[in-house]
Amino acid sequence: MMETETQKGGERGRKSRILYFDPEYGGHHPIHILSLLRYWGKYSQDEIVVLLHPEFPKTHQVIWNEIKDLDLQLVKITHFTNEEIQAITRGSLLQQGFQRAKILNQYAKQYQVSVCYVNHLDIFLPQIAFRSRLMNNLCLAGIVFRPTLHYHLFKNTGSISLPEMSRRLQKRILLKLAVKSPSLGMIFSLDSYAALSLQKLSSNQKATFLPEPFLPPESHPKTSLWERLEVAPERKKFLLFGVLTERKGIFSILNALEQLDLEDQNKISLLFIGKLDPNIRDKFLESVDQIRSQTQIRIHLEDDFISNQDAWDLFQKIDVVLAIYDRSFVGSSGLLVWAAYAQKPVLATSLGMIGRLVNDRQLGLTVDPDNPQEIAVGIKRFLNDRPIGLNRQSMKLFAEANSAETYSKTIIEILTEINQIRKNKQEYPHGRQ
Repeated sequence: MMETETQKGGERGRKSRILYFDPEYGGHHPIHILSLLRYWGKYSQDEIVVLLHPEFPKTHQVIWNEIKDLDLQLVKITHFTNEEIQAITRGSLLQQGFQRAKILNQYAKQYQVSVCYVNHLDIFLPQIAFRSRLMNNLCLAGIVFRPTLHYHLFKNTGSISLPEMSRRLQKRILLKLAVKSPSLGMIFSLDSYAALSLQKLSSNQKATFLPEPFLPPESHPKTSLWERLEVAPERKKFLLFGVLTERKGIFSILNALEQLDLEDQNKISLLFIGKLDPNIRDKFLESVDQIRSQTQIRIHLEDDFISNQDAWDLFQKIDVVLAIYDRSFVGSSGLLVWAAYAQKPVLATSLGMIGRLVNDRQLGLTVDPDNPQEIAVGIKRFLNDRPIGLNRQSMKLFAEANSAETYSKTIIEILTEINQIRKNKQEYPHGRQ
């Protein structure tokens, strides 16, 4: 097992320990771990052992440097081996879950911990629900990203396929069994509506809402991505940010652009910023080339992970954030938080939690993600500066509720409490006298 020397102050005595287990390193993961470590010492005196992907330092150099500059007196960072990463990314989700549980169990024994935080709790649910021996003496907490219990409450989700119905039923059964297991400490949900549904599964309150962590950068980028992109200042700038996958409505957006008239096309710059999914690369680049050759729309692509500083710089300079997720996505998105902090309106899907949040909090305009014509009409409304029901004060309140400190404090205090309860049970198996 490969270790990185980021612990300061050397080994200490017998402090309680907690294990942070996260073999993923794209999307929201870098900000999640940076936020948690920034506030760890403020809200806990327990040690935390952090297990990260071996590519994390190289892929996210800016965030890695920020982590190393933190006060890490209570933190020990180590990395999965390449062999372990291969083992937990092969086969079906059930097989991957078994391998993760096996490796988690090994690390828990090595570092003498019983409380573990796993960023994707979903994949561990079968092991927890059916009380696998690999979960013996362990207590897990983590985020469930697709709880599905409450999806019927959202409007316009449309009909669902039989396979999707089966997956939702399986998820409900697993969750109902998991909350009764001593191996489950807490389910965190980034969806406030889902948290309420999860809490009804049992009387022991093993679920809670977790706000998205927004962490404003402490410095400006030395070399501005914005300058390299050479975006025309006179155009209306639409941003699609993050890992660029088909579920973010990329092709519906491109189809919508082709329906605009020449006058409107001349007003648009479209920015695709983030790592492009290799499964759609050829199709995406072909579509972009076609639009560039047949329209006056300017499309900018940055096919890479970017720093937190560059991301914040972008959000301050663009005009509209795109969050037109397709029908397969019903969860939350940190994009809404970034947009709210930057006071930028969103053009978003009308479906699921995103659609409900945008409408309830008046964060922008919603459209049917399957209807390019409706998306085009939405784009025209922004081009012509027509009213879209934006509420700046509501945006500000929504942003403030999703801070990195609130996110971190929620996790840290719950993990520390679980760790203390388990420690007391070990020291006083028959209760305090």
